[in-house]
Amino acid sequence: MADVKLITPGMTVWLDTGDTWHVTTGNPDLIAWDKTAARHKWPSFRDAPFMWLTFLAWHASRRQGRLPDPGMSYEKFEAAALRVTPDDDDTDDADDDDALDTDGPGFGGLVDPTRTDRDTG
Repeated sequence: MADVKLITPGMTVWLDTGDTWHVTTGNPDLIAWDKTAARHKWPSFRDAPFMWLTFLAWHASRRQGRLPDPGMSYEKFEAAALRVTPDDDDTDDADDDDALDTDGPGFGGLVDPTRTDRDTG
């Protein structure tokens, strides 16, 4: 089995309040997504990439004390988020056979940690 490279994205968040900030996501945010998505029967991050990015940005922002209201729920954050943009990863090597690139725009080399092959079918 090939080594899997997982890149957790840094993101810039723009809210409808005019607040803007940068946040770096990490393993705690990814695990929170897994647990929350399963509990609520949300689609996988491949099927709902913008929901996934928004959740990661919210969770990391809450964890790092970046939310304008510390008690802001995910639902309120989702409604207020005008844009959540992952950073470009200049270190990502598109020809790296050990990296499992996700499909779709805006992922910047993010990898599905549950995949062990490069099959996209």
